[in-house]
Amino acid sequence: MQSFIQAVKTGNTHELKLLINCQDQIGTLMHKTLLTFKHNLKAVLNGAKLPYSNG
Repeated sequence: MQSFIQAVKTGNTHELKLLINCQDQIGTLMHKTLLTFKHNLKAVLNGAKLPYSNG
């Protein structure tokens, strides 16, 4: 999931979307995290793309 962190750091929304929707075998905790990201995909992509931050 290093590529996920890199995609967030660079704001690469296309790569983030691919990683969130991937079907690779991952641990149960990461699977739950990705399900949450899928449910909130628009917000996750906007958060990575836009320079604004609330923290």
